[in-house]
Amino acid sequence: MDVFWPRADPDAARNCLHVALSGVRQALRRACPEPVLQRVHDTYLLTDTISAWVDVEEFERHCRDGRAAEQSGALDEAMRCYEAAAQVYDGDFLADDPYADWAAPTRDALRLTAVETQSRLVELYVRYAAFGPAIQLGRCVVDADPCNETAHRQLMFCYAAVGQLHLALSQYRRCADALWQAFGMRPSAETSRLYEALRDPAYHEVLWPNSTSFASRQAQVACSSSASRAAVGDWSSIAMAR
Repeated sequence: MDVFWPRADPDAARNCLHVALSGVRQALRRACPEPVLQRVHDTYLLTDTISAWVDVEEFERHCRDGRAAEQSGALDEAMRCYEAAAQVYDGDFLADDPYADWAAPTRDALRLTAVETQSRLVELYVRYAAFGPAIQLGRCVVDADPCNETAHRQLMFCYAAVGQLHLALSQYRRCADALWQAFGMRPSAETSRLYEALRDPAYHEVLWPNSTSFASRQAQVACSSSASRAAVGDWSSIAMAR
């Protein structure tokens, strides 16, 4: 009660709780004629006869299943789990009440998990040369976390892979601006190395020689040599065809 009515004395807070519970029961009664809430000591719970779908629980379950599948090498299953998690997570926890102090730790934890999961999914998309979905989701990651250098590098590589070199180089500038404005620092050596590699015509000859079509570039990115992977950075070595 201290969380929801911090300025109320104990009796007033208890009365507020009873009023709130009465409203909850009335709302639930319209959806289910059977009793939904039960009291166990000083705690109110959903009855065991009720099966409730909770978005947070579903999101966390999909994330756990995805990590477990990825660790076991079941990458197709991991991708499906991560995609399901991305569909469930559609914004901050209790976004309509952003100043609720009690929700802040949960909100921050879920946001970090979402960014991590989306980043893993982008990496899997790149592994399977699915650059379109990788770009779309990578943009979401950067919007949520503008200083995420890994996401910026992923976008740079994907843009280059589909022949949008100007967007790849522009992405580096966005990364550099975000880091400078937030922390007064420059991009890491790995990010700068990728930028310089993308500017080097010799890199493109290594990555997709004598190729102009998207299909040809896609196939050649999937089979990129160790030289091009070294220029881009270790993370891009995941660009292997299904």
